[in-house]
Amino acid sequence: MRAADRSPRREGHRYPVHVARGYILIELDRLADARATLEAGTRIGEELGLGWHQGSYYVPGIVQHFVAGQWDEAVTEIEASIELAAGTGESFGLLLGHSVLALISLHRNDIRRAREAADAAIGQYSGTATTRFRSQWALWARALILEADGSTAEAYATLAGCWDRCAELGLVLEYRMIGPDLVRMALARADQGRAREVTARVTELAEQNPGIGSLAGTALRCRGLLDDDAGALRAAADAYADGARPLELALAAEEAGAALARHGLPGQARPLLDRATEIYERLGATRDLARAEAVLRGAGIRRGRRGSRGRPQFGWPSLTPTERTVASLVAEGLSNPQIGDRLYISHRTVQTHLAHVFAKLDLTSRAQLAAEATRRGSRLTGISEVADVPVPAVTAC
Repeated sequence: MRAADRSPRREGHRYPVHVARGYILIELDRLADARATLEAGTRIGEELGLGWHQGSYYVPGIVQHFVAGQWDEAVTEIEASIELAAGTGESFGLLLGHSVLALISLHRNDIRRAREAADAAIGQYSGTATTRFRSQWALWARALILEADGSTAEAYATLAGCWDRCAELGLVLEYRMIGPDLVRMALARADQGRAREVTARVTELAEQNPGIGSLAGTALRCRGLLDDDAGALRAAADAYADGARPLELALAAEEAGAALARHGLPGQARPLLDRATEIYERLGATRDLARAEAVLRGAGIRRGRRGSRGRPQFGWPSLTPTERTVASLVAEGLSNPQIGDRLYISHRTVQTHLAHVFAKLDLTSRAQLAAEATRRGSRLTGISEVADVPVPAVTAC
């Protein structure tokens, strides 16, 4: 990146070097830094007129939003990448995009949409190189959907095959995402050998990369599931707490709480299960929320005061923080390219955000949106609520 910055007319940035850095930062749990890097790279690509860069930046951007729990933003990026592919034939991001859409839809209990997205991802997987970044997530999503449909034997075979393919190709970083689900499925199928093997490989990966919270958490989570060790599962939740990966934190907290409840310790289980349910509610992960609440009921634990059950589907309260900020910038009279420059996102992503805003508010024109945003005072509330959307200086990357 330093060489690209020093190159004449920034010619070195014709290769999307920020993509590589973004991938690395995601794996290091430096998710805010990853987002800043990817936004800077997107802006440089647009300044240089490199339209083909967009597809490259959507892929790590989707992953960053997904693992950071910014699921509405992830869906927006996925839809923008699908639109880009339809307009340009650039299909690089479709496999990963459909896979993540399947995972989000599954967690939100929209099984039909999850199945459709997984089928589209598998279609891309079958027709492309299986070493493409995160391509194995198509099989991971397919396995979880099969499990949700009750086809547990096929689900286990699919995920075990995915693991074996990753091992064959040397894609060991996929272990952190696939490992806990495979241990859980292996134990349900009484395949202790597979569960021990997966736990050992994940533990080895964590030991080779010390100081990365999510890797340590994944290893502890696999060990806790294998041994039914509530202490290891609680330690996994603590490790995830420093890594800004809310779904993984919630799953570990739920598993720890469930183990403590099984061991007759409902008082220790409750705070962990409450933590999991709070995160699930924030993510809109209704499938996971229902499962965690069933654990609470089974242990005879009553939930305390509930927070919000999730964002409404329509109306001003349904807008995400980024959508409110986009609306406020429309009210200021900015064009889509100007909004993209302000927020360090592509103009195509701005267009997708606006499509969501128009649909949620039942509006048809920018003038109507500007009037509504002004009436709501969105210029202040929108910007204050979008603290999770960094606006970095390009030089900082």
